Amino acid sequence: MVSDALNGMGGAPLYIITSTNNSATTALALVQFAQKYPNTKHIMYDAVSYSGLLDANQSSFGVRAIPAYRFDNAKVIVSIGADFLGTWISPEIFAKQYSKGRKISAKNIAMSKHIQIEGMMSLTGSSADQRYTAKPSQYGAVALGILNAVTGVGSANITPSLNAAITKIADDLNANKGNALVVCGSNDANIQTIVNAINSAIGAVGSTMTFATTNNTKKGSDTDMNAFAEALKNGQVGGVMFYDCNPVYDNINGKIIKEKIGGLKLSVSFNDRMDEPPNCVRFQHLLTIGWKAGVMLKHIAVIHP
Repeated sequence: MVSDALNGMGGAPLYIITSTNNSATTALALVQFAQKYPNTKHIMYDAVSYSGLLDANQSSFGVRAIPAYRFDNAKVIVSIGADFLGTWISPEIFAKQYSKGRKISAKNIAMSKHIQIEGMMSLTGSSADQRYTAKPSQYGAVALGILNAVTGVGSANITPSLNAAITKIADDLNANKGNALVVCGSNDANIQTIVNAINSAIGAVGSTMTFATTNNTKKGSDTDMNAFAEALKNGQVGGVMFYDCNPVYDNINGKIIKEKIGGLKLSVSFNDRMDEPPNCVRFQHLLTIGWKAGVMLKHIAVIHP
């Protein structure tokens, strides 16, 4: 039945929607499937999106990936709304790195300095040496203020307390070039592009953040997912397959997806549980597999079914 539907789509686009895939085996299977059905389009998205960071890195560095952040190499750490010890990207890795610079010993007589700017108290913020409050809507202005102060082209104009803080932050960053790092939890590509410019100006790239090893746990594209929803709304989708994702529940376009997929020539869910997609599609195919995962560039893990 599925095979008949695939062959009867008449060239209409078939979308395969998945969460981030970091398995070379699965990627090869998708390529082979697309070779047989050339109308196939594969889209990855993440329930907790890092698309803004990925898009900014593509624009700034030509690599659409999350770099390996090295908090253990940083003498000054500035976080703008990134809870890197609690929820941001890989907190278990970052916590271990961060702890190395927070322990004073005979070999390490100077502790790293951690400055946190955030809207609400986080686990990371509670560990900071200096913590400042800013609304998430002010993160862009804060980042731009730091960039201007670091490069000496201007000053911040937000609030008196934040303006003064940004001046001190810029002094700390400039005094520790090559040994400082700025991170940001915003999913806005424009803000992340400014943060990339700060890290470039303070010599962080290649030192406290590097693309020699990348974190491949997040590859999703909000742009691609929004384009899929628009095509679905306009009747430009022939079929859809879901694997290891639940966009009906956790994507901003979930309502459109739920309403439209029932009328497609083909709709299949390979999810391993009866969540929203299996209840909306025509075919449910529980898929349990083992695969190889490249969570970090140059690192391979074998996962049991």
